[in-house]
Amino acid sequence: MADGSGSQIYCSEESAGAHLEIGLRGWRAGGDRVSDVAEVFARWSKTAKVAIYSSGSVEAQKLIFRYSSAGDLTLFITSYFDTRTGAKTSSDSYRAIAAAMGVATSEILFVSDLLRELILRGRLGV
Repeated sequence: MADGSGSQIYCSEESAGAHLEIGLRGWRAGGDRVSDVAEVFARWSKTAKVAIYSSGSVEAQKLIFRYSSAGDLTLFITSYFDTRTGAKTSSDSYRAIAAAMGVATSEILFVSDLLRELILRGRLGV
């Protein structure tokens, strides 16, 4: 991040997560976009594992779902994954997630808001 003087300011992921937490405590993330997610997560979590794989850090994911406008959605989520697992464009990443969850990739329903990710997963065979 630039500070206006031409210098760069760097912060650790933990520091960035702390700032995100402060911001989210005062602002409920997601708005109406998460009201149906809460219902679906509650239903799915009764019979399946709900996991998140995002380009955002695991810490950021937890904060966003904890402070959602629909309440604490972390109660329904069993696992979190970020790009430290691997690139979202690599089939190895999805295989690693399946292994970490103890299931086959064919047993995972991947949901995304990006059509290109879903098309890619189909081409990768996951």
